[in-house]
Amino acid sequence: MATTKTRSGGTRARTVRKKAAPRNRSEEIHTRGKSAWETANRKLNPNASYFKTLHKRQRLLRWYTWGTFWLTLPLVIFASILYIASEAEDPLDLADASVPANSSDGKETAFAEMTTWLSGEYSPLPGATIVSWDGYTVEEAPVPERENEEKLPYSFETHRFTLAQGTAAYSASVQVAVSDVLGAVATSTPSYTPIAQTVDLPGGEPVSWFGYEPASVPNAVQPAVEDWAKAYTSGSPDELHRAVGDPDADHIYVPLVGVEEVAEVTVVDAAYIPDPSAGSDVDVAEQNLGMFARVEVVLWWEGQERPERESTSSRPAPVTFDVLIENPNTATPLVTAWGAPGSGPSLVAYENAVNGVSADSLERGEDFATPTPEATPATDGSTDEDATSPSDDGEDD
Repeated sequence: MATTKTRSGGTRARTVRKKAAPRNRSEEIHTRGKSAWETANRKLNPNASYFKTLHKRQRLLRWYTWGTFWLTLPLVIFASILYIASEAEDPLDLADASVPANSSDGKETAFAEMTTWLSGEYSPLPGATIVSWDGYTVEEAPVPERENEEKLPYSFETHRFTLAQGTAAYSASVQVAVSDVLGAVATSTPSYTPIAQTVDLPGGEPVSWFGYEPASVPNAVQPAVEDWAKAYTSGSPDELHRAVGDPDADHIYVPLVGVEEVAEVTVVDAAYIPDPSAGSDVDVAEQNLGMFARVEVVLWWEGQERPERESTSSRPAPVTFDVLIENPNTATPLVTAWGAPGSGPSLVAYENAVNGVSADSLERGEDFATPTPEATPATDGSTDEDATSPSDDGEDD
C-alpha cells in the first residue's frame, strides 16, 4: 500500500501491483525481448515442439563438437611430433658427413707410424702391407675432480687398419695423442691380431640366393651360357649384341677386349624366377619367367704365359657372374643380362646396354699389352729374369 499527496494537501491510498515472476527459464528469456505488439498475458509453453526440436539440435551439436575434437586430437599431436622432429634434424649433407667419418687430426700421424713400423729393417710383420684404414675412436681427457687441477690439453685417437701378409690378414691399431695446439704424436708402437680366414657357417655351404630353390640346369642352358661367354670376351660389341638378342638397334654392349681364349665355362647353380600370381599347384619351371644362374668363366688373356700341360691347378682363377636366362626350357635360351654374384634376382633383361657410345671406341688399340710382373731380386743380387733367361748365343750365363 502506498500514499500520494493531493492538491488540497491531503493524502490518499494507492495500490501498487508487483510484476509476477516468470515460471521457468524459457519464459524469462522470451519475455525479456517481448515486442510491444505482443499480448501482455501470453505465456510460452516449454513442452512445445519448437523447444523440443531446439534442445535436440543443441544436444546433437554438443556431441558433434566433442566427437570431432577427440577424433582430431591424436592426428594433431602426431602431426606436431613429425613437424618438430623434421625441424630438429638438419638435412644430411653427405660431403660434410664424410669429413668426420674419414678424416681426423691424427690420421696422417697414425698412417705414418704404421707404415714406418712395418717397413723397418727388422719388421715385426715381414712382408705385410696396409690394405685399408678402417676408422678411429676418440677418448677425451677426463674432467678434473679438483678445482686446482687442469684438464689435459689432448685427446686419444685409436686408429684401426687391416694388414695383409700373403694370404693372412690382421687387424692392427695404433694410438695417437692429438692436441689442438701441438698436433699429433703416436703414444706407442702399433699392435695387431690375426683375422680368421675360414668360417664354418651353420647349415653347411652358403646358398647362392636367399629365398630361391636350387634348380637343375636344362640341357640347352649350358651351350647358351658358353655362347654368351665367347661373345662377351670377343672384343666385338656387335657380336655381343647379337648373342644377347636385344632388338633395340641403338643399344651398345661393351665386351672384354684382349681375351685370347675362354678355357672353361661352368654353371654352378641356378634358380627359376617364380610367378607370384601363379597358384601353388603350378610348377615354377612351367611358369616361363626365366631363370638366373651362377656362372664361372676361366679366361686366358693375350700375351699371358701358359703352361705346356694345362690343368686345373695351372689355370687362372675363374671370374664369377650371375646371369639372367630367358626361355631356359626351350631349344633357344638366351643370356640377356649379367652382373656380380648375388645380383641374379634383381637382373633385368638388356640392362647392360649403354647409349651414346660408339662401338669403334671400344676396339683395342695397337698399344695394348698384357702387363707382366716385374723381376724380383734374388738372394745373390741377380734377378729372377737373369737366372731364367738365356744368353744371346743361346747358352746360359
